[in-house]
Amino acid sequence: MKPYPKYKNSGVEWLGEVPEHWKHKKLSLLADRTTDFVASGSFQSLRENVKYLDEPNFAMLVRTTDLSNRRNVEQVYIDKKSYDFLSNSNLFGGEIILPNIGSVGDVYIYTPLYAHATLAPNAIMLEMNGSNRYYYYVFQDKKVNSALSLIGNEAVQVKFNKTQLRNLVLHAPPLQEQQTIANYLDLETTHIDSLIKEKENFISLLKEKRQALISHAVTKGLDPTVKMKDSGVEWLGEVPEHWDVSKLRYVFSFGKGLTITKANLQDKGIPCVNYGEIHSKYGFEVDASKHDLKYVDESYLISDRSSFLSMGDFIFADTSEDLEGAGNFTHVSSQTKLFAGYHTVIARQVGEQSFRFLAYLIDSETFRTQIRLAVKGVKVFSITQAILRASLVWLPKVSEQQAIANFLDRETTRIDSLIKEKENSIELLKEHRTALISAAVTGKIDVRNFEKEVA
Repeated sequence: MKPYPKYKNSGVEWLGEVPEHWKHKKLSLLADRTTDFVASGSFQSLRENVKYLDEPNFAMLVRTTDLSNRRNVEQVYIDKKSYDFLSNSNLFGGEIILPNIGSVGDVYIYTPLYAHATLAPNAIMLEMNGSNRYYYYVFQDKKVNSALSLIGNEAVQVKFNKTQLRNLVLHAPPLQEQQTIANYLDLETTHIDSLIKEKENFISLLKEKRQALISHAVTKGLDPTVKMKDSGVEWLGEVPEHWDVSKLRYVFSFGKGLTITKANLQDKGIPCVNYGEIHSKYGFEVDASKHDLKYVDESYLISDRSSFLSMGDFIFADTSEDLEGAGNFTHVSSQTKLFAGYHTVIARQVGEQSFRFLAYLIDSETFRTQIRLAVKGVKVFSITQAILRASLVWLPKVSEQQAIANFLDRETTRIDSLIKEKENSIELLKEHRTALISAAVTGKIDVRNFEKEVA
């Protein structure tokens, strides 16, 4: 797409140059409706007139977590009296919803989720007197996100209110042009999103293949002709005849990580891996020589030496927000030593086993099944030393363990390389999507004739 024929200085520093015929206005002049959860009254009156309910009722209280699909959350409902009290923030479909605390940059077009709905706290709803779809894309522009951050009150996280939002200056092209830009971006982003989805599906297949490869190798071995025996465990099934089934208590001794909090972490000292990194960054293995970890003071070498880790030691996250993450772990895969931090359980070998084989075994779906059957919880799932001690493992001789580990190192590296390639491709597509939206909503490209061109 070509640029517009002529541009002018907007007079607003962050807007820069805009097409000559475009206007720019405060959001207060662009929106017919700007409201939030407290629009119907004070917080005191909200407490008196709004009742939250766990079971389906007259209306749903719509939160940004209900719109984002980031995690499964229990829905919240309100009765008709509460719904009527919150009439200013009722949702009907098509409204723009902006989180106004923390997640600056997220934006949603509301698609009805329930017969009646009202906006929950920590978000602002907009109905524009122009095209909602155009301004839905405008609020995805990085410069607009930066402007939102500047107007907000930043303490621990960015927060802005509807009064501050209404003072934000935005582009205001003619209505027909807004609709054309929105149509163009609907078409182009749908195509990009489809490509991203294809690659994400392929990544899912690769991960399934990786997990199946690991589970088969650590339960059946590498020799397809080997004699098998019944393990005596229903969920394990048959294992090679010469393998021993044992409990983890005979393979590891157990301890716990440092009794610290985030406040004890610092930018220098001795590396420390905490349960958060196990869940999100360095699951399966951690190498303090190349992974970006926080540090703790060297004084812990004297006061908490038992939490200091060496190559081959395992570290389990002791809590998880979902059942799937129960049993998440990492193991030290280099000579660089480090500490196990808060909310962790340490497992150290007491015998001569291949720690790399054990890592694959513990990472297998078969091993994790028994962990998920043993843990208890509703919103938080905890794994204890007792659960780990009682868990079963199945072990060939050390030489065979190492052969299996070498095979899996080679094969999983190949699969991981393909996954990384697809992930990089997805990031490029996302960057292209972001750049395309920005160029269209700020007038860097002229899309007014695109519908004629694709006709």
